[in-house]
Amino acid sequence: MILLPVLPALLIAVAAALAITFALLSQEGSPDAVACSILIGAAVFGCGVLLIAAAVGDAEARSLARRFTALSRSGNRGQAELQDLLHRIAQGERVEPPQAAPLPEPTGDAIDLLAHELAVAQRQAEAAVMQAAQLARGNRSGRATRGCSEQVVVR
Repeated sequence: MILLPVLPALLIAVAAALAITFALLSQEGSPDAVACSILIGAAVFGCGVLLIAAAVGDAEARSLARRFTALSRSGNRGQAELQDLLHRIAQGERVEPPQAAPLPEPTGDAIDLLAHELAVAQRQAEAAVMQAAQLARGNRSGRATRGCSEQVVVR
C-alpha cells in the first residue's frame, strides 16, 4: 500500500536516469537521431506515467469522498431518527425497542470501522433514550426507583 503512491515517481526517476545515462554514453560529439528519440521517448513515458498516476489518484479521491459523504449522511440520518424518537416519546407515545439483528463485525479499512462504530453508537443512544423514557414512566406511575441497576448492552 505504501509503494503505490511512490511508484509513479520511482518509475519516472529510473526512466530519466536510464535515458540520460544512455544519451551521455552513446554520443560522440553531437547527439544523433537515436539519442534524441530515446530522450523524447523517455519524456513521453514520464508524462504518461504522471497522467496515469493523476487519474488513479483522482479516482481514489472521488471514491473516498463518496464514502465520507455516505458516512456523513448515515450520521445525519441517525441524529434525525434519534430526534424523532425523542419527539415521539415527548408526545407520550410508547416506543418499544426495535428487534434489530446484531451488527456484523467490521471488516475493511478505517472508514468501514468508523461506520460500524457510528452504527453501534446510534443503537446505544436509542436504547438509552428508551430506557430513560421507561424509567420516567415508572416514576410518574408512582413506582419508586432507587437507581438503575440494569445495563443496556447493544450489539
